[in-house]
Amino acid sequence: MADHFNVGAFLDRVVIAIVAAALIAIITAATLNYRGVCLSGPQLSDDERIARVIDKFLNLQGVMEEIASEIEVDGVRQVRTKYVFHTEDVIKYKNRAEFLSSNPDCCDVVATGKKGNAPGFLTRITGGFSGFVRLRYVARIKTPDGGVRLLPREERYATSNCGTVWDGI
Repeated sequence: MADHFNVGAFLDRVVIAIVAAALIAIITAATLNYRGVCLSGPQLSDDERIARVIDKFLNLQGVMEEIASEIEVDGVRQVRTKYVFHTEDVIKYKNRAEFLSSNPDCCDVVATGKKGNAPGFLTRITGGFSGFVRLRYVARIKTPDGGVRLLPREERYATSNCGTVWDGI
C-alpha cells in the first residue's frame, strides 16, 4: 500500500509556518523599537539626538513664564497658574555653536519628562517616543530699561527612536 500525500496537512503546516514567521517578525520589531533602535534609518548617538533638539529649540526660542494669581471661589482662596509663551523680548541664540558656548554642560538624554512622565509601553514598542533630551540654559530677556535679565531654564524635548523631536514637555 502506497503512502498518499496529504495536501490538507501540508497546507496547514504552511499556514502555521507563515503565521509563526509573521509573529516572530512583529515581536522582533517591537523589541528593537522598545530598546530604542531606529528601524527606518541610522541609529542616532546621544550627541546627534541632542543636536536635533537644540536645532528645534533655536527655531522656537521663547520663554514660557508661569504667572500665579490668587482668586477666591466660593469663599475659598485658590492659586491659579497661567502659562504665557512670549518671544518678543527674548535675545535669541544665533546658532548651535553660540548656544553651546553660552550653556556648557547644557544637555543630556534622560528617561523622564519634568514631571516624571515617561514613554508608555505602546509608544515604546512602536518607536514613536523613546525618551527625552534635557536642555538647561540661560534665557536672555531684554528689560524695559535696556538691560538684560538672565533666566535659568530647563526644558525637556521628547524624541522618537529615529530622532524626530516633539515640542518641549
